[in-house]
Amino acid sequence: MMDLQHKVNLCRTVVRSSFLVLVASLVLTWWFADPATRSWPALLVLLLPLALFFGSIWRGNSRAHFWLCVLLILYVVKAIMNLLFSDHIAIALLETLASATLFFAAVYFVKWGAQLASATD
Repeated sequence: MMDLQHKVNLCRTVVRSSFLVLVASLVLTWWFADPATRSWPALLVLLLPLALFFGSIWRGNSRAHFWLCVLLILYVVKAIMNLLFSDHIAIALLETLASATLFFAAVYFVKWGAQLASATD
C-alpha cells in the first residue's frame, strides 16, 4: 500500500506527463484539420488557457490544479466531440484519454495533497 507522499508524487508525475500529451494532441488535431479552417489564432485559443496554468502546475500549486480541473471539463467535452465527429480517430482518442487522465490525476493530486497537508499539521 502506498503512503500519501508517494500518491501525491505519482499524481504530480501523471499530471505533468498528461499535460504535455494533451498539448501535443491539441497541436496534432490542429495540424491535421482542414487547411481552410486551420489558423494560428485557433491554435492560440486552444493552447493559451492551458499555458496560463503551466508554471503553477509545474510547481505543484494545489489551487491551480483545482482550477485546471474546472477548465479541463471543457477540454474533455471538446475531445469527446472530436472523437465522435473527427476523421482522425487515433488523435481524437489520444486527446480524449489525455484530457480525462489529466482531469482525474489533478483531482487526486488536490485530494491527496490536502490530506497530506492536514496529516503533517
